[in-house]
Amino acid sequence: MAEFVKVMRDARRMCNSFEGCEGCALDFSDDSCGLSIVTNDNSCNDAKTKEAEEAIEQWAESHPEKTNLDALKKVFPKAKLNDDCCLVTVFGISKDCKECMKNICGDSCRERIDTFLNAPYEEPEEKK
Repeated sequence: MAEFVKVMRDARRMCNSFEGCEGCALDFSDDSCGLSIVTNDNSCNDAKTKEAEEAIEQWAESHPEKTNLDALKKVFPKAKLNDDCCLVTVFGISKDCKECMKNICGDSCRERIDTFLNAPYEEPEEKK
């Protein structure tokens, strides 16, 4: 079974992508939201819950969430970002990643970069 937080985040994204429930895979019947049924109806069984989870996962697979890496690639299309990349090196601040890791990032630099790049991208709020 998928991670609960990810499934719920994907469910929220899916719900926000539709106006009303029309066309949504969780529009089970009689104008009832399947997600609402699964979370609020005590008579809902595990099969219905599994059906909802699978529908959410299937939708999420065909509608990938935009990540910080996607946003970065859009702004800097020529940046060479691969599994070995270090953002500091990519943008020309340092040539020696080992020195950078020791002085700036510590030993967990790669892990922090991966966490940031793979995190969901959030549009910045517009300035008023």
